[in-house]
Amino acid sequence: MYDYFVCPHCHHNLVGEEGIQERSRADMGHLSCSGCASRFPVEEGIPDFLSHVVREHAQEGVAVDLHNAVTLFRREIDPESKLSGRLFDQDVKSTDASFLDIGCGIGRHLLVLRNNGITNMLGFDIMPELVHTARKEYAVKNVFVANASRIPLRNESIDICLLYNVIEHCSNPAKVLEEVHRVLKKEGILYMDVPNGRSMGDRIFRWGGIVFYGKTSHIQTFTFDKVSRLLRNAGFEIKAQKTARGIFINYPQLERFGWIRKTVTILFGNEVSGWEFKLGKTH
Repeated sequence: MYDYFVCPHCHHNLVGEEGIQERSRADMGHLSCSGCASRFPVEEGIPDFLSHVVREHAQEGVAVDLHNAVTLFRREIDPESKLSGRLFDQDVKSTDASFLDIGCGIGRHLLVLRNNGITNMLGFDIMPELVHTARKEYAVKNVFVANASRIPLRNESIDICLLYNVIEHCSNPAKVLEEVHRVLKKEGILYMDVPNGRSMGDRIFRWGGIVFYGKTSHIQTFTFDKVSRLLRNAGFEIKAQKTARGIFINYPQLERFGWIRKTVTILFGNEVSGWEFKLGKTH
């Protein structure tokens, strides 16, 4: 994993403490930039590249209730699954390609990759607690903490990037896609999804966040035309796409109100809730 890293600020090489790459037990160390001298802690084998956790979380629409976030992610994990239901499933079988899961959470997609025999994979999330959960509870290796707008990886070092449930949470989606473009190899592939900002599901998510937390974590809204322009301007072309339909409101806070989910599903269960893309680089 350490061979991929560069400084997220200046992209110079990082220098670790002597023997840091060989450590397997819960030690604390640092990675230091050979250019700007920035230092990044490594705790329990997990590098943390965030400059200011509270400020970056506030900027990027991070969920404020960690317990509910982890509960939702755990519901999506089937430890024995070899399929995610995503477009990238077609490319995970018998390949030595390098994978990067951006916004990996507690490791749902990384577990799918691992169950398909993929070993050359990395994942990161902006929430340290989720990354540590992936490492401790699901034994997912090669995970780290970082912001998608400053990916601490070398130029053109990754074959396949996964960007699921991410850019709607980002203050600058164009910058995130610029960074993904930078770390992808020339013939690399990006898989990503985007919620339909006009769908009832996305509106419920945004309104629900304000009601329950005083803020929403979906700080961006997209239409198909808007996301198409965003991708084109970032240097990507659509190779395949899939329309998602239905509505997802399986929030822990609504456990006592199952009738709400049933009613909304009946009314809006066939609307376009978002889009999934397979993308290649145009330059």
